[in-house]
Amino acid sequence: MSNYILEPVVSSAVVNQALIEVDFDTNTERVVILNRETMVCYYNTKVTANPFKAIVPFTHTFNNTLLVGILDDDGVFNAAFADGVEPQIIDGSAIDIKT
Repeated sequence: MSNYILEPVVSSAVVNQALIEVDFDTNTERVVILNRETMVCYYNTKVTANPFKAIVPFTHTFNNTLLVGILDDDGVFNAAFADGVEPQIIDGSAIDIKT
């Protein structure tokens, strides 16, 4: 009789996450991402890379309640906001997000 050693095959589980990608012009200094229903601020940060990538709560993938804005800190240019932004669904275990 032969002895076999069976090693289990383990694959990483799919971890769905919601990703917002914001493209902006050279005058943009700050990105703001808000929940428009509760006005909870998820991101209010200076930008260093274009495009800006951010993970937001997964619930925003099925309700369009994100408010995304770009602005400059010195107030020379007008701020621009987009309402009802829907994030992408990504596999968070397969991709490296750097904001």
